[in-house]
Amino acid sequence: MGNFSYRKSFKKIYSLRKQILYVFLGLITFVIIGIIFRNKFMSFQEEIIRYILYELEGKTLGGIILFIIWHNIQANLFIILSSVLVVVPLLVLASNGFIIGAVMSRAVIQDGFLEVLKLLPHGVFEIPAILISFALSYSISKDVYIEKKNLFYSYWEAIKIFIMVIVPLLVIAGIIEGCLVYFFGSRLT
Repeated sequence: MGNFSYRKSFKKIYSLRKQILYVFLGLITFVIIGIIFRNKFMSFQEEIIRYILYELEGKTLGGIILFIIWHNIQANLFIILSSVLVVVPLLVLASNGFIIGAVMSRAVIQDGFLEVLKLLPHGVFEIPAILISFALSYSISKDVYIEKKNLFYSYWEAIKIFIMVIVPLLVIAGIIEGCLVYFFGSRLT
């Protein structure tokens, strides 16, 4: 990784604190919209849940953990790499927030608030990873379109942060979430 260090990674992340806050507020907004309109696009939500359940069916604990980690790594990398398309990360943020809100709301109605509490252990690691990915996406768009910086350099800087910070967070989150799904059958995958 050359002369790139954790210190530089965290310095870059710190410089994106406003963007991280905006992404967090956007995510919360779409979660609330998902809670309010939990029954909208029900077939789409159910299709996503069916796909996840199908993929997890018959998997060992290790298989579930690897599936979750791989899925989350792909999703976060997509957020970063699609940054030059500007609207794509915004649509991903909106759809993820909506689905999280809708599924959480329905889970609370069906199984009580305890089901939502199952999100907390892995959310502590996964949510910061997601917020950083979206902030990096914003940063790349800004670098390329506003500051006219080199796209390759912006991507390279983001990929190093992705590998050094985001992937470890997603691995920890995936292990926790995989264990919750395997042992408790969480509906909030």
